[in-house]
Amino acid sequence: MDWESVFDVDYSKNKDFLLSISLLMLVLGVIFQQYWLLALTVLLISYIILNKWYDNVVAKKLKLQNKRQTIRLFPDEEEAMFIVFRNQSFFPYINGRLRFQMPAKIDSPYKDKTSGQLADFELPFSIKGNSNPVVQLPFIANQRGVAKLTNISFVFPHLFNFGKVNLQYKPYLNTEIIIYPRLLPVAGAPLIDQVIYGSHRTRISPFEDVQTIIGTRAYQQSDPFHRINWNASMKTTQLQSNVFEPVIDHSITFIVNLHTSHHQQREGLLHMERLLSYTAFLCHYALEKGFSYELFINARKPGSVPFVHTLAGDGKKHYMHCLEMIARIHSLPMTVPFGEMLYHVGQGRERRNTLIIIGELTEKSHRVIRGWHHFGSVLQLKLFDDGASIQPLERGKTAVATETTNDNESVSLYK
Repeated sequence: MDWESVFDVDYSKNKDFLLSISLLMLVLGVIFQQYWLLALTVLLISYIILNKWYDNVVAKKLKLQNKRQTIRLFPDEEEAMFIVFRNQSFFPYINGRLRFQMPAKIDSPYKDKTSGQLADFELPFSIKGNSNPVVQLPFIANQRGVAKLTNISFVFPHLFNFGKVNLQYKPYLNTEIIIYPRLLPVAGAPLIDQVIYGSHRTRISPFEDVQTIIGTRAYQQSDPFHRINWNASMKTTQLQSNVFEPVIDHSITFIVNLHTSHHQQREGLLHMERLLSYTAFLCHYALEKGFSYELFINARKPGSVPFVHTLAGDGKKHYMHCLEMIARIHSLPMTVPFGEMLYHVGQGRERRNTLIIIGELTEKSHRVIRGWHHFGSVLQLKLFDDGASIQPLERGKTAVATETTNDNESVSLYK
């Protein structure tokens, strides 16, 4: 059964009292042969049976459509959630209140009160007999995260007494609201457009794939000797040079350190949200440029890879996947030591691409990164009071405040 009926203590006491009175009246009616007492006893027992039957039926005949649905939106966007009920009974549920909880990052006209990170929602709700009513819940997304409905209950007056029926929905509701991070602009983003040897085909590039010949052209004095195509030269009776496929690397690796040296929780939260918003913007920039990119974030997660990681990809589907992954990072995550994650990132990395460090650097992590310069360009996102900027990584010293956390231990976002 999807719903669990909960009755207050007074309601149970009243039923016991009526049952006791019925038994007493039955005994007195039989002893003194008072038929009106027997008739009243029959009516009272019938009323008790009707109440009991209603209590058993009321939860069985009410269904909630629990289809899997996901609502995706950015902060400050408005949307509406639809909750579909199905009343298979001819009994109506009048003057009720539908209650549930969601994270406080959701605003709605029906928000009642907020306690910590959870908010209570309540709205008036009535159901006619044999009907399929739909509850429309308008809401506004406030900040990044994932929101789900929990502790759903429907409270309404009992049809045959003065008490209330509290139906509590037991299954897990398969409705999820995913709020993407804000896209905060980053200055110096064009610095990402590095000219590096790679495998991406392009029309113009100083690099060529010598394994891929796309044609021949007339030999020029500046052409090196090994470019001459002798077969083509014999056929045309003129020297011909090979034309190779122009290639370039347009791949990016974003490496994000969520740990912060801020001691205050509120400052640390704001710092983390800024980093994730800048990361989302850079992913969007890579989407517009058609670049391939992968993402490493040192938020701890279960599995063989203890941190958040998406494989390299491009296009809108990959971008939406990265946004959703960022949205699912907890607002108070446990973090993997940044140096430990950098060690995993550097393992087996052979191709040259652009590396962008987002977040604070420790002395140990800076030493690890310093050895990556032969892989490609290494950039860093620098934070300022009024924004952020992409700049080349400074050599020989940490660009941001150091972190005193032991790099061999899992740490919380805040000290």
